[in-house]
Amino acid sequence: MALKRVCLLAMAALVPAGVHAEMYRCPPVPGGDAAVVTNLLDAEDARQRGCQPMKPRRSALDQPMRQPARSATPTEHAARAPAARPTAAAAPAAGEPVGEHRVAPQVQRHRDDQRREILEAELRKELDTATRVKTQLERAGADDASRQQTRAALARHVANVDALKQEIARIR
Repeated sequence: MALKRVCLLAMAALVPAGVHAEMYRCPPVPGGDAAVVTNLLDAEDARQRGCQPMKPRRSALDQPMRQPARSATPTEHAARAPAARPTAAAAPAAGEPVGEHRVAPQVQRHRDDQRREILEAELRKELDTATRVKTQLERAGADDASRQQTRAALARHVANVDALKQEIARIR
């Protein structure tokens, strides 16, 4: 047992104090254009070569390990139990959940109104664009390629108008 301790102490004395070697950024070597980063120099050699010490970067791996959480005793478990749910008579404040995944009706109504306004604005833009493209198609010359592109654009805008109308109809 004593021999083990002596060996461990001797090994600990041989291990360098710092786990990481000092890093230096040195000027480029003759004929090179990039700086050299090394940890193979000691402080004296680095100073003679004009190298600058680099600051160490910290990593999550450098942090000490956290102790695992201990399990709670039955008494602590009971103390952390969730409180009883409020009765149905207690009305939630605006924006507060009304159940597990529900919001208050007035909040949902407000969200629906905002959604409807946005969709109606998009519908107006699409209708305007579709009208412009339709006019452009009527004025288009005999060039088959441009006429085909304009028809495809018109079809896209008409499909967007239909989709927006369906989406607005789904809002409560």
